[in-house]
Amino acid sequence: MNKRLVLTTIANIYREASFTSEMITQAVMWEQLEVLDSHLNWLKIRQWDSYEGWIHKFYTTDYFYTNHPKFIVENRREYLYSSPNRKGEISGEVVFGTELPKILEDKNNWFQVLLPNQSVVWIQIEKQTKQSTREQIALNSKKMLGLPYLWGGKFSLGFDCSGFVQTIFKNSGILLHRDSNQQLKTSDLTDIQFELAQKGDLVFFAENKDINHIAIVLGNGKIIHASGEVKIELLKENSKLKNMMIATKSIDKLINQND
Repeated sequence: MNKRLVLTTIANIYREASFTSEMITQAVMWEQLEVLDSHLNWLKIRQWDSYEGWIHKFYTTDYFYTNHPKFIVENRREYLYSSPNRKGEISGEVVFGTELPKILEDKNNWFQVLLPNQSVVWIQIEKQTKQSTREQIALNSKKMLGLPYLWGGKFSLGFDCSGFVQTIFKNSGILLHRDSNQQLKTSDLTDIQFELAQKGDLVFFAENKDINHIAIVLGNGKIIHASGEVKIELLKENSKLKNMMIATKSIDKLINQND
């Protein structure tokens, strides 16, 4: 199998082999891509979620294996430094959900990490308090408040609705498909009434029976979703969205699998 690694902080993936084509999704640094085809400087790839599209070759590098343990970036954005000093030279940045191979750690929460170009840099990460899966989903989703809606976006520079949900859930070890209509078909989601939904449960919306939107439940009638921007709303106060609601799903079985 021909593989490539994502070289850049975020890489855009297009429907066709052209920058003028529609951006359909994104990939993140260190993500492994399966190469299916090529055209000039473009690669047709398949991602971990089976999504397929075209990526420009300059976003990628040759695949290589590293056995260093990985940790996941928990904040919206973190800078990379040439030395373990926040006043030092900035070497780049990474976003929420990036999995970085850790070479070593010092006592001040500085991590020396490996990049796909095989350079070594430093990042300072505060240790996270262990939360339940539901609390972690709610906490991480709130970290994205105010980020703009971006068609095809799935990282913390801009999200579409399903990309937002997929990335937040993946960080908690729950793998969902890319699009909201696919996410609704997740076999271990179970139907519940919205009034009984807990933090982390999912609400689906449709127009003319076509699933076109998804939100995460925060409890007490509130949802968080990417619509214009990532925002929190009382569902009952958004009459248009409330009338579009087609299903509320519990994630209990997904949590049990993850645990």
